[in-house]
Amino acid sequence: MKFSGWENVKPGEEFSIDDIAAYYGVLGPYSMLEAPSLTRWGRYPFMVRAVAKDGVESLFKPMEKVRVFMRPMPGENGVADYDIKAFPEEIFDKEETLRRFIDMAEERAIHQSDPKGDEPWTEMFSAKEYRMPYCEALIGLEPPYSDEDMLKLYRVFADQNAEVERRYAMLSGLYRTGAERFSGFCFALAREGMDDEAGNRLVAPWDVVLLFFELDKDGGILNSATVPLRMVNFYKPDKLKAFAEKLAEG
Repeated sequence: MKFSGWENVKPGEEFSIDDIAAYYGVLGPYSMLEAPSLTRWGRYPFMVRAVAKDGVESLFKPMEKVRVFMRPMPGENGVADYDIKAFPEEIFDKEETLRRFIDMAEERAIHQSDPKGDEPWTEMFSAKEYRMPYCEALIGLEPPYSDEDMLKLYRVFADQNAEVERRYAMLSGLYRTGAERFSGFCFALAREGMDDEAGNRLVAPWDVVLLFFELDKDGGILNSATVPLRMVNFYKPDKLKAFAEKLAEG
């Protein structure tokens, strides 16, 4: 009997890894055991359970069970390709492990990032769809949400913290940048989208953004600037300060 999906397997039927992978597919050295599902991690929005059938040198033994995270990438001739990262399945055995893993992995990704300032827009920083661990307000969210849910959340954050320019709800207090002019920044939720002069998407509704502030001597706001999250490594003080100083030049 040919394997045609787990939903069609009858009691007593057994299938080999090759049988199962022939139906679900293969990702590099990994034989998929199921169809990909959503992760709620913006950088790698799909995941799948798989087996490293022949092993992967210095990573996995032959037949070791893994979980593969997938990010769609432009492929040749219009065929979708994927950037993949695999981890041992055993680290996801406990309840809530996936959520903690996403938080850890996303923080590490930002720490290791080196943005050039011209990265194209992606939906990976949408609070409506994906988990982000950058401040307490974001850690408490449980995406996905509807637009109606997001509007309610926006009002909650705006009332609890502050609303800026009637289109951003602050998600955190102010953090110092180390720069003289734009000396503070916060995380914020965008109620509206924003494009650049050429019409390229910078921010979409319900994206998490950074708001940089120019403050007076009493801490009052003199000026603000909206920055997409992908544009700056806010975990590295030297990079954060350099970005804030460059922002002041513009």
